[in-house]
Amino acid sequence: MKDNYSINKVVILCSIDAFANSVKPKELEAYFTSKGIYTELVSTRYLSRFSSNGIGIAFPGTSPRKFILYVLEVASSLFNRFTGNKISRHTNSMFLMKILYLRGKIVHDLLCIKRPDIIICENNSDIAFLEHKRVADIQILDLPSPQAEEKYYGGLITNKTYRKYKKYEVKMYSRADHISFHWHTYAEYVKAHKYNGANFIDMSYGVNQKSFKAKYNAEPKIIFMGLLKGSWVNLSLLGELCRSNKNIDVFGGPKPPISYGINYKGYAPTKDIMQDYQFGLITISKDPLRKNSFSSKQLEYMSFGLPVISPSWRRDKLLDDATIYYDDVNDFAKKVGIFTKKNRWDEKSNKSIILSKQLSWQKAFRSLDAILIDKNTASRRTK
Repeated sequence: MKDNYSINKVVILCSIDAFANSVKPKELEAYFTSKGIYTELVSTRYLSRFSSNGIGIAFPGTSPRKFILYVLEVASSLFNRFTGNKISRHTNSMFLMKILYLRGKIVHDLLCIKRPDIIICENNSDIAFLEHKRVADIQILDLPSPQAEEKYYGGLITNKTYRKYKKYEVKMYSRADHISFHWHTYAEYVKAHKYNGANFIDMSYGVNQKSFKAKYNAEPKIIFMGLLKGSWVNLSLLGELCRSNKNIDVFGGPKPPISYGINYKGYAPTKDIMQDYQFGLITISKDPLRKNSFSSKQLEYMSFGLPVISPSWRRDKLLDDATIYYDDVNDFAKKVGIFTKKNRWDEKSNKSIILSKQLSWQKAFRSLDAILIDKNTASRRTK
């Protein structure tokens, strides 16, 4: 592949953490490396800090721009910590665009030094690098979700800032050579409500196959694994379900408030513990964006043969065969009872495995194969 297209270096902008944000960047790194292309993961999680690890993350960077970014981030954090939700929406709005623009300048400066042939941006907070002079032959936005809507429906920004942010995102989407989202439902939402340009590609999400498979148990255990903050996670619903079913174990972080009544088990030592459960659980908010959302943990559940129990207000035809939909807490108990019957569980479990095999990372990255072998898709580097 490298011989067919003279790619020497790929940079993947990302935010490495202990959760799903790290998964796809590492799969992309493996994809390009397997083709003999040097690939660098650039985590901008601590962009404003002196260093990206160790004690250096507690101190601001030495450049003027990094120092200003650090001050803005700290000020925003302090305002949010000590003000109510209504006020914090205004303070978030006050800082948001300033932080976004400044991050774009810092990231662009960094990319000018690295001079990659391909840039893939996996982090919504870094899209403003596209505001500036082109730094790579191919510049791709591959985003987890549309961020303006995520912040707006999460109650984090005002209507005025939402409109401004949405308009700016559309501008950056149009400047990318290619744009993709981590799941088809997000792409469909953006196309219907925000931006429907000709530069869309399908660079979706995938999952690796597992050596172990969940086994039937007449007294099923249910696992929830993932991020435990953010309004979209719907901790209230998760707490209700935990109080109604004592066999739900919750892994992830940060630790949720005790008041929710969540059966919190801390951080999972490995995803392999999923094989010890019979169902995978998803909770999600009911806002317009999240009705079209995607949880990467669903594919992980499926790869272990776990039927996935998901709210009925978020339906995805692609995943229907592996999914059990519930309307509320009472319906949840009813559906668990139905699928605890061995023949019903076996059928759903087998469909989960079959469907997960169809959703490999290799399939998810097919559009990259086309980009690499088609020299005509590369834009000329602006001198």
